[in-house]
Amino acid sequence: QVGAAIENARLVEGERRRVRLDTELLLARDIQAALLQPQTAHVRGADVGARTRSADEVGGDFYKLIGMRDAVGVLVGDVSSHGLAAALLMAHVIAAAGIIAQSAREPERALRRLFEGIGDELARTEMHVSIFYGIIDPRRGTLRYANAGHPQAFLVPADRAPIRLPATAPPLGLGDLRLLKGEQMPWQAGRDLLCVFSDGFPETVGANGERYGEERVLSVVRRNTALPTPRIVDAAFADVEAWAAGPADDDRTMVLVRR
Repeated sequence: QVGAAIENARLVEGERRRVRLDTELLLARDIQAALLQPQTAHVRGADVGARTRSADEVGGDFYKLIGMRDAVGVLVGDVSSHGLAAALLMAHVIAAAGIIAQSAREPERALRRLFEGIGDELARTEMHVSIFYGIIDPRRGTLRYANAGHPQAFLVPADRAPIRLPATAPPLGLGDLRLLKGEQMPWQAGRDLLCVFSDGFPETVGANGERYGEERVLSVVRRNTALPTPRIVDAAFADVEAWAAGPADDDRTMVLVRR
């Protein structure tokens, strides 16, 4: 009888812990969803489409739109892990990046300062973050960016093939960021698209075992460039989900900006 009572107590405690963890995950999901809502009021004059779909209750993909007087900042990243730890780090990055970006107009400077703020946490958790930060300035006709190891970042011109915006540094938490630099591209106001997505798109595997790939993502974007950006994002998510052989095993994020 004593043994049965002890076992029942263990089962009850285990169920309590499971319910508590489920509750915490749901709360974390709601907080994450709130953090990732496009703040269109802060980016007046921009056509913005953005969405994240997590593979689990919470994920490590993130984005932030930063309104400026004559420009708009676009931050997109991917934490190397999944689950609650990645979600907590993601929330830290978004909060820190929003503050830093307001005082650092150069993307490379902003990413250096961001790493100074989260570097210890990255080391402690043994995680890293790939992150792209671009500033679109239609008045000057420029897109200035710094890219810390985020491979899926593209300028989609109105009249030419997409142009990859390559990494200018390793991901935050890997390698030496002292040499992190920025790059600049010409920008056709009202026509060009900034397209940044996470590896959950190209790594999706279809029923035949083939990867979805970057070319398919960009093909959907280019076919729909006449549409508002939220509808282009809808089309991209619908296409990759139709391709997928099963539930997503990685987070998917896409951000499109036209200004």
